[in-house]
Amino acid sequence: MARFVLFPGRHHLVTRFQAVYLRGLAEGDQAKDLPSPGFGTAYPAPDPATIVWAVTSANHQNTKRNPVAYDRREAAIERFSLQEGLRSLVVPVFDTAHTDRFAEVTLKSVESVLGRRLTPQDTIVACSTPEVAALYETMGFEIALVEADPAFSIAAPVPEAAGVTLSAHATPAAGSAGAVATASAAGAVSATSNASTVHSAIADPGGDVRGDTAPSATASSATGPGEGAADRAASPERPWDVLLRLAAGDPAWRGLAHPATLDVYDRYRLDEQVAMVVNDPVVGEEGGLTTTRDYRTYAEAFEASAERKWDMVRRHVRPGRIVDIGCGAGAVLALADRESTLRESDLIGVEVARHLYEECVHRKAQGWFTNPNVYFYCRNVLGGAVFPPRSIDTTLTFALTHEIWSYGKRMSSLRAFAEAIYEHTVPGGVWINSDVCGPDGRDRQVRLTLQGAPTHRPPAGAPATTPMPTAAATLTPTVAATAPAPTAGPTADPSAAVTANPAAAVASLEGLSRDEIAALVEALPTRARLDRFAADFHFPLAYKDLGDPSDPGAVEIALGDAMEFLTHKDYPDNWLSEAHEQFCGLEFADWKALLTDVGFEVDPSSHAWRNDWIVDNRIRPYAQLSTLDGAPLDWPDTHVLLVARRPLNT
Repeated sequence: MARFVLFPGRHHLVTRFQAVYLRGLAEGDQAKDLPSPGFGTAYPAPDPATIVWAVTSANHQNTKRNPVAYDRREAAIERFSLQEGLRSLVVPVFDTAHTDRFAEVTLKSVESVLGRRLTPQDTIVACSTPEVAALYETMGFEIALVEADPAFSIAAPVPEAAGVTLSAHATPAAGSAGAVATASAAGAVSATSNASTVHSAIADPGGDVRGDTAPSATASSATGPGEGAADRAASPERPWDVLLRLAAGDPAWRGLAHPATLDVYDRYRLDEQVAMVVNDPVVGEEGGLTTTRDYRTYAEAFEASAERKWDMVRRHVRPGRIVDIGCGAGAVLALADRESTLRESDLIGVEVARHLYEECVHRKAQGWFTNPNVYFYCRNVLGGAVFPPRSIDTTLTFALTHEIWSYGKRMSSLRAFAEAIYEHTVPGGVWINSDVCGPDGRDRQVRLTLQGAPTHRPPAGAPATTPMPTAAATLTPTVAATAPAPTAGPTADPSAAVTANPAAAVASLEGLSRDEIAALVEALPTRARLDRFAADFHFPLAYKDLGDPSDPGAVEIALGDAMEFLTHKDYPDNWLSEAHEQFCGLEFADWKALLTDVGFEVDPSSHAWRNDWIVDNRIRPYAQLSTLDGAPLDWPDTHVLLVARRPLNT
């Protein structure tokens, strides 16, 4: 008889089916029909096995893949074990990069916590994910398939109207798979099944054990009661399938989840949190806005500019409860922490990106802040109110609102965000917003001259036989973000490919690493980089090659689109991430109109301004701006500072 059952998984909730199955494993129930010699006895074991719950992604929370924090998962498991009379040990396993040695990593995590090594001689592994189970099987472990166990599939047709389930306290008759379907409506084996979700079982590409559903699944993937049940065999629903039911608003999830899970979810209102996170249209599965961002370089850039940002806004900050939404790694709050006038204030950081939130928590633990009233939340403000109405004195946002515009639904998302801030601001309180902005008159057509030749024309001195990219011709007179690009696979030296063939400027980037993309972009002259940007940008960007032999880099383009490119072009390290974001969606007048309409009073200190360092170092040396008839134009504003106050009488 094995002494341990290793049960790896994310364990966001525990199901009634798992209660029956795990009790059978621990007690040596013949009904499980397991191949291990120790689990084939028809008699209860004298010393039931201990369940070792290896809770993977224990360091993740508030993400689509991991909406529930480890401490809540652990609480439900402990309560479950007490109610079911199971001896359990719960071990956190932090997320790791993808590795074929994930089983070994998990076993080492268990050993470091429990002080003992689990071996094939004393342990059986309970896992319904074939790819993960195979890792343990190659190490010699016997595998119990849990929800994937064929003994628990119901081959017979089941009525469409209701799920057929197994009571949490019913023991199936020995050797009888059909006995599983004899039970109460309490909900252990669901008669509903969707082949794309219920039967899917995949290893997490990030090294996590998923064992439930595909990474791209959303709440809409969960099937409704009885859907397709008469036409296919049904398997017990995995915990992730049950969680997706919750997120989709299907009350049947409560009949499938174990009472211990229901208790914890109800007490901590986790059902609301799960629904909000899983259904969030903005945040990705890893808890960030985009999977292509290098958060290390992003945080470094934010740190470098923190003092400048704080100096710009500090005189407008009202003491009290001060919130920095999109706080990054907490650099601005650290500067606020040093202000003697704010020593009695609460300093609160809100960050949606898990990587940055975790850095905030780490810095607080390391003593970065002297104020004991510093708090951090990993939340998406667009997902719902974070703070009660009229509870915040100062809200700070830096380089955030253009992301809400870009990753959300443009003006409707930005308006919802502004309304949420207005609601949580006390009368007399202030919202200070610093961000990029579009130039005044952004739709005005201008002449933009860039260094280098366009990609659809051979560069000066090139032989007449230089290949002409077929798709590049479609970029004139109009280039759109959705324009098709010729397919090109990764090369060992992307920059060399661009030098030899300018078609690489608009070729597909699929299959290229971040470093390869950066090298390709950096190798392009400014005019060719415009073609590259237009191919990758997620918004319409139109321009016309003027065909001037004396000025081959000249295009006719809207002023806003010109500044869009010029303020994006120097981010090769995060090229695809930045291509998701529109900097010039609103000009200063648009901002004033929006804030006034929401109910704010726009302080006279609000203004648009030009970042002269960017102009002098990144724009002027590589581009010239003029009217269509050639009259020189000065470079327009690039940023905005908005100080918006909620009136005292509201």
